[in-house]
Amino acid sequence: MSKLSLRGRFLFITAFLILISLVTNTLSLERMYSQNKQTSEIGDTWLPLVGKSSDININVVNYRRLEFELLATQSTDERKSILEEMDSLNGNIMIYSKTLDPLLATDALKKSFEDFQASWDSYQSESDKFKAAVDKENATLAEQILRGDSDKFYLKSYQALKSLTDASYLAGVEKSENVSKSFKMTLIVLISIVSVCILIGMAASWLNIRSVQKSLRSVADGLDSSSQVVRTRSLELVDSSEKISSNTTSTAASLEEIVASMEELTATVRQNSLSSSEAANLSKDGQSAVVDGQRKMQGMITVMNDISSNAKKIEEILTMIDDIAFQTNLLALNAAVEAARAGEQGKGFAVVADAVRALAQKSAGAAKEISTLIVEANEKSTLGVKLAAESESSLQTIVSNTQKVSELIQQVAQGSQEQSQGIEQMNKALTEIDQSLQGVASSMSTVSNSTGEMQDQSEELNKMMYALHQLVGKKESNENNEEESSAA
Repeated sequence: MSKLSLRGRFLFITAFLILISLVTNTLSLERMYSQNKQTSEIGDTWLPLVGKSSDININVVNYRRLEFELLATQSTDERKSILEEMDSLNGNIMIYSKTLDPLLATDALKKSFEDFQASWDSYQSESDKFKAAVDKENATLAEQILRGDSDKFYLKSYQALKSLTDASYLAGVEKSENVSKSFKMTLIVLISIVSVCILIGMAASWLNIRSVQKSLRSVADGLDSSSQVVRTRSLELVDSSEKISSNTTSTAASLEEIVASMEELTATVRQNSLSSSEAANLSKDGQSAVVDGQRKMQGMITVMNDISSNAKKIEEILTMIDDIAFQTNLLALNAAVEAARAGEQGKGFAVVADAVRALAQKSAGAAKEISTLIVEANEKSTLGVKLAAESESSLQTIVSNTQKVSELIQQVAQGSQEQSQGIEQMNKALTEIDQSLQGVASSMSTVSNSTGEMQDQSEELNKMMYALHQLVGKKESNENNEEESSAA
């Protein structure tokens, strides 16, 4: 029964009680049928048999009384009336005898009735002789007949009827006692069966309630443990989301500063590009004026030194950008891990984290490309400074190589233009990263609200667990859980 479901257990108990009820009702009906049969036998056989035999006996006694009255009377009219009454009594005895014969259920009763009939027939023969003697007014003979064999046959008839009546009465009493005993036995059996059924039902109900209580207690313990885990995880998720939100806000602020620096750098690179173009024009003009070209060359050396210095600064900034992209990638990876822990509610945050990581990787690649270009520009700037230094020692060499320097300056201008475009792209990427981080901050705010709702649901689950534990009789542990929940 322990393997049955709760519904199966109640169905089993119900079926068992129905079966017991059917058995009890069947036994009751069988006993009632038997008692009804015996009662019907008493009412249909024994009581009528006693009544009819008593009626015959009364008629026999009255018939005998009338014989003595007939002997004593001298009036012809009275004798005629007595004779008519005696004939009527004899007719009644014959009628009662015919109705009595089917009621004789035993051989002893039939034997008693046959003895009565034989004695009565003999008595009637003597009675006819008595009537003839009275009719001849032979009182002495009539008295002799009445006191002789007539009295003997009368007594035999009376005894036979008495025996028949007593036997019928005793049989009826015996049947009545049997009915009473059967009723008492039926009552005892029914009370015993009902008592056993009640005990079995109480035992089955107790076992079932105990099993259900054990199952509910097990379920309550499992749900209690799960609710504690959910509550703990929701608190951890709230803490993590708050930390991520704080870090995201800090990163967004840093990115804003980087964007501002990149805008300044873009302006500087554009200015460098313009300066390179102007230097190319001056180089062309230097072919016509060596002195003026020498002076211009001094200015060019200064500008090239500035470009080299700015290139080094750009390298440092790019190094910082690369480091920021690496840190952003790590933060995006950590955010993806936290979103995976959050399950279904962290899917949107995971997508945002993947996008941030991809942008960080792109930023790192762009920074490396810009770093390469800056290195090349620095090398070229160094070469230009060297050439300008050599031009100071030999104006002729400067004149002859002015065209070459002009070409190199054009290349530097083109490189500066490319640098400007790359920086603009990097600035755009940083702006997108800033927007993404703002989106991440908004998502983390949503996650924080969701975890707050999850914590509220956890508290509601704890309350339901408390009610369930009260139902299964395990209050103490849940009161402790309530205290822990309140403290948390």
